[in-house]
Amino acid sequence: MASNALRVAVLLNPASGVNRGGVAASDVEAAFASLGITAEILVLGPKLDAQKEIAERVQRRFHCVVAAGGDGTVSLTGAALVGTDTALGVIPAGTLNHFARDMKLPLELDNAARVIAAGQSVRIDAGEVNGHIFLNNSSLGFYPTLVMERERSMRRGFSKTLSLIPAAVRAIWRFPIPTVRLLTDQAGLVTRTPFVFVGNNRYHFSGLQAGSRERLSGGLLHLCAVAGTTRLTLLKSVILAFAGRIEEAPDVLDRDVEWARIETMRRRVSVALDGEVVRMRSPLVYRTRPQALKVMAPASD
Repeated sequence: MASNALRVAVLLNPASGVNRGGVAASDVEAAFASLGITAEILVLGPKLDAQKEIAERVQRRFHCVVAAGGDGTVSLTGAALVGTDTALGVIPAGTLNHFARDMKLPLELDNAARVIAAGQSVRIDAGEVNGHIFLNNSSLGFYPTLVMERERSMRRGFSKTLSLIPAAVRAIWRFPIPTVRLLTDQAGLVTRTPFVFVGNNRYHFSGLQAGSRERLSGGLLHLCAVAGTTRLTLLKSVILAFAGRIEEAPDVLDRDVEWARIETMRRRVSVALDGEVVRMRSPLVYRTRPQALKVMAPASD
């Protein structure tokens, strides 16, 4: 498809990135213009109803809605496009850009725009829990508590990186280790656990590739949980997780599943979805949505 025939909208997060400066709308517009594409720029903010704007572009049969920001922006955009024929494009402008790296997407603006202009797409899986979509991973237990503590530190003016260690200390001290019941298509388990991790396809937890995935179209979820009853066990698990050696933690449940049902003693529970924390009602029912999302990607060799 010729570049000038592509109908492209860009959902731009001006607050993404290490320095919170994001990527400039003018630079994104210029990058696409140099490729013969007039892109509609939608800037995320309190007055923008992102879901409504994306749905409108889907209805108008846009070929692509581009997330220009970090993993949170990518997840927001991708979730709204799951089950449609409108593709997700990505201009990585976040701190870590996990999704872009797993998709082998270029991290530079001009090269990312070229991938989108080329018009090549692939279909990938999405994860879902209680109707909420995630593209990277979801978790409950310690990690959502850590995220909320980190956000409190950032509101006091600390950077995301500097907030992590004190947030982890506070989270370990305050976090109650819950009893959960895990049911999957393979087995069931009742245990006390500091956290449960559910990945959209299998994650590497060790070595140089820790925190990454080889593929996003395997049609399975990666379920990982560490049984533990003390804060010392939790502390050890956190240290091993930061070191990329979570598989060394005692009593690790690690398997690929088609679905999982997680029941907690509490009626409502905090759940992390691609780094954002959402309150949900227990039980949490996870499932995979195979090939549910079209993504603009480099042509395969």
